[in-house]
Amino acid sequence: MLTCDPRVVAGAHCLRSISFAEAEQMAKSCAKVLHPATVAPAVRQGIPIAIRNSRNPGAAGTMIVKENPCNSAVMSIACRTGVVLLRLTAHNTPVTAEFAREIWDAFENAGVELIAMTRKELSVMVDAAALTSEFQNRLSCVAQFEVEANRALVSLVGHRASRNPSNLARASQQLCRIPGGAILACCSDSRFAFVVAAEALTATAEAPHNEFFGQPDPAFFIPNRASVAVIQGFAVRTASSSPAKAC
Repeated sequence: MLTCDPRVVAGAHCLRSISFAEAEQMAKSCAKVLHPATVAPAVRQGIPIAIRNSRNPGAAGTMIVKENPCNSAVMSIACRTGVVLLRLTAHNTPVTAEFAREIWDAFENAGVELIAMTRKELSVMVDAAALTSEFQNRLSCVAQFEVEANRALVSLVGHRASRNPSNLARASQQLCRIPGGAILACCSDSRFAFVVAAEALTATAEAPHNEFFGQPDPAFFIPNRASVAVIQGFAVRTASSSPAKAC
C-alpha cells in the first residue's frame, strides 16, 4: 500500500504497516488496493494481513495490523473521482430534522457524504452514477437543488490524524493555493477530506503529499528515492525548509 495512488501522484512511498482502521478508511475513500469487505474477517479475528506486489514478490510489502505505532500522523492520501456536489434547499426553510430524515432516505443508496449544513442549505457529495433522472425526480419532491458536477474527493488518512490540529493546518495551507479552492468535506477520527474540481485532483493530491511525505521516516515508510531526491532538490532551489516527517 502506497502513500497515494501512483497514477495520481508519481513517486508515492510504500507503507511498512498500517492499522485495520486506517486500511478500512483508505478502502472507503476509494483506495484501490483493498475492498472494505475483504478486511472485515481479519479485523474480527485480529489476523494481520500482508500485502505484496505479485509482480515483484521479493519486494517489501505492507502489513495491516491491529494497531499502528505511528499515531496522530497522516499515513496516506486517497482519491475519489466520479462525484458531484449537491446544494439542497428545503421547500420550507429553515432546515429541520424531518427534512434531514427525508434527505437521508432519498440518499440511502447513493454513497452520500455530508459537506455542510446551515439553517437554509444542506450540501452533500454523491456518486455521479447515482444522479439518475429517477433519483433527481424523487429529490425534487423534497428540496430544490443545484448540481456542481465534475468534482473529486481527496482524503488524508491516519489514526487520530484529525486530532492533531497541525495536520489540518498544514493541509489547508497547501490547498489554499489550488486554483478553484478546496472545501473541507468531512472530518472523522482517522480521516479528513476535501472536495475539489476534478481537473485539480492531481495538484490537490500532490500538494499535501509533498508536505507530509516529502521526507518520509524510513522507520514507517519505504521511501521512493527518486521522489525524495526531486523534492529535496526543489527545496534547495527555493531555499525553503524541508517538510516535517510524517511521524
